[in-house]
Amino acid sequence: MNKLNTSFIKILDKVDSTNNYAMAMVHEGMATHGMAWLARGQTAGKGQRGKEWVSEYGKNISLTIITEPFKLTARQQFILSAAVAVGCYDFLANMLVTK
Repeated sequence: MNKLNTSFIKILDKVDSTNNYAMAMVHEGMATHGMAWLARGQTAGKGQRGKEWVSEYGKNISLTIITEPFKLTARQQFILSAAVAVGCYDFLANMLVTK
């Protein structure tokens, strides 16, 4: 099995929010397109529309990826979201297969 290239994926033990952390990196000029932050635990995760994202330490995927997509229409934004979801599923299905 191929090793995962972790040069753009940083694993954090615990953080308030992967989203907050990633945005701070963007503002400091320390983030580029495609970088990702994965946390084993979050203390103040963010959900949609200002809701809190609660996850059990080490049991969930808390991940933020920096992207710089070109200007998208509303329909294209949904398609991008769906493509990312399918990509995540395919990646995890491939990584979790036991041989």
